[in-house]
Amino acid sequence: MQSMAFIQRVTAARHQLRRDIKPIINCILYHRLYPEKKSATKRPKRRVMGTQTKAPQKVLPQATRRAQPAGASQQHNPALAQLRDAAEHSPALTNLRQLQRDANALTRGPLQRVVKKNSVPWGLDKDKWLSSETGGKLYETEQLAQEADDAARAMREIAEEAAWQQQADQHRWKFRDTTGRLTAHYEDGWGTLYGITSSAALQQYISQHKVDGDVPGKYTIDLGRFNHAVEHSRQKCTIMYDVWEKEIEVGPIKRNIAVRDVFHCGPTSG
Repeated sequence: MQSMAFIQRVTAARHQLRRDIKPIINCILYHRLYPEKKSATKRPKRRVMGTQTKAPQKVLPQATRRAQPAGASQQHNPALAQLRDAAEHSPALTNLRQLQRDANALTRGPLQRVVKKNSVPWGLDKDKWLSSETGGKLYETEQLAQEADDAARAMREIAEEAAWQQQADQHRWKFRDTTGRLTAHYEDGWGTLYGITSSAALQQYISQHKVDGDVPGKYTIDLGRFNHAVEHSRQKCTIMYDVWEKEIEVGPIKRNIAVRDVFHCGPTSG
């Protein structure tokens, strides 16, 4: 039940975060509702005969001042910025974020919900157990709910893995037929000599004789020397390909695969 203990740690961290952040949030709300008052306005000067006075500036009503952007109010109230900074660097928030990162690393995705008791205070569903993995279906005992939860989670993970494998298989192989260095030798007699007359056969041969170990780099597989009856020549034949990594992400699964980029199969000079 290691996962249960981990869930309890996350729950405790969330409760601690609420306790630590609540007074800060209250202070932020207070400062927003009751912004600091500016200094008392000066009394207007008496108008002197023969002189012009500027028109008095309009004073926005309180509701209008509250509706101004938050950035404008922060210029006159630096306390809000200090409160937000304190909330952002709260030890409880830091602890919770670390637990969430650990959970993502363990489960390859967001932390999964656990089996829990139904919270209704009365009725036929009172004291029954449910799990989000089964769409909220109710069970008589915790054990039955946990078994159904495990089965549903296993089926989901199998489906996620199958979806990832299907996507990964579409990127594992590339065949670059530059100047006919692959397909030209399938039917010119050379391919028949070393037994590779299609890209499918080429892929199968590399899979059985690969020397790369899934490590990025350039690789060559020696097919041997063959006598071509029509061309009246004896040449060394090889397979040449590159290996590089590619990240595949499908749903909660993200992994790297080795991509084999094949660009030559046939006679090789030298």
